[in-house]
Amino acid sequence: MKRRVVLSAFLIFLVTVLISCSGGDGKKTTHRTRELFVANPLTSTITVFGASAHGDVTPLRAFGGLTGLSLPKGVAIDTKNNEIFVVNALNYTVTVFARTAMGNTAPLRTISGALTSLNEPVSIAVDPVHDEIFVGNYGGLVTVYARTATGNVPPLRSISGDATGLMGGRIRVAVDTIHNELLALNDGSGTISFFPRTANGNVLPIRTISGVYGGLSIAFDTLNNEIFVGTYSSVVVYARTASGNEAPLRTLAGDSTGLGWAAGIAVDPANDEIYVANNRADQNSITVYQRASSGNMPPKRTLSGDLTGITLPLSIAADTINNEIMIGHENDSLTVYERTAYGNTPPIRTIVMTPYLKNT
Repeated sequence: MKRRVVLSAFLIFLVTVLISCSGGDGKKTTHRTRELFVANPLTSTITVFGASAHGDVTPLRAFGGLTGLSLPKGVAIDTKNNEIFVVNALNYTVTVFARTAMGNTAPLRTISGALTSLNEPVSIAVDPVHDEIFVGNYGGLVTVYARTATGNVPPLRSISGDATGLMGGRIRVAVDTIHNELLALNDGSGTISFFPRTANGNVLPIRTISGVYGGLSIAFDTLNNEIFVGTYSSVVVYARTASGNEAPLRTLAGDSTGLGWAAGIAVDPANDEIYVANNRADQNSITVYQRASSGNMPPKRTLSGDLTGITLPLSIAADTINNEIMIGHENDSLTVYERTAYGNTPPIRTIVMTPYLKNT
């Protein structure tokens, strides 16, 4: 069943504003104007319209939480174009920010609306080579957009249907720009399905890896031809060409690893490391490992503590050009750290809506 976000109410206020100004004769003249203030609880914003406005009109102004972040379950960094892409599961949007954005800043552009087909999006991958973005949604759906898409636009292509093998789950995506393949991790069926990058419609996958149960996140290493899957308690690694019920190359698991609900995973082939966002309440951390780690191996370093601002992390992306990592959190914020940060280290910048408007 297709899930929808239901808003309990919008708060609407009709306000009469008195504006005083001086006329040519030096006397003050008072103008009376009526405006409609709409409080949007889902986005923590207030938009202002003329009292007589109707139809699909642009607001006069807006204030409050401007980021548009709403359960940011997927984040990707485009180092070629210096942009951050975020999928928001609660308000069914894709928001795009400048790489160096911080504070209560509005996105550069937003993909949203019925035409987009977005349905509780949970993951995103950027393909700077072909100027496209891939979004994994709830209900066995992958949607593809132009990198610069904005507004209520239909996808360039979409993958869904019985033949795809994606039905019934949340889809986490990764893109292999070298071999022109799309990887789709289905948490419902415990599979990774591979499609041609340009696949569209109800198409059969090229191949499928089965038995990948508990998959929460996926990353692809183009340099070493490996697939990394974060699960509830492990990181499982497969060869790029694996198929069927093929055994993983290695598994990182055990009490010493510090893993707990690996909601986000990123691979850094340049520095031979992997980064994991641990969403379990008693973990609430970012753990970093050597790329080839396996067994019950402890992390090289751990980022956690009150100063870090890490609050039930949902997603993570690595910027290997600018040596930074970015994390999306359940409290609707994005935090950025130096790649080598560890311990109770504060972020170097944060994108977050105005604190007093947040439901934390």
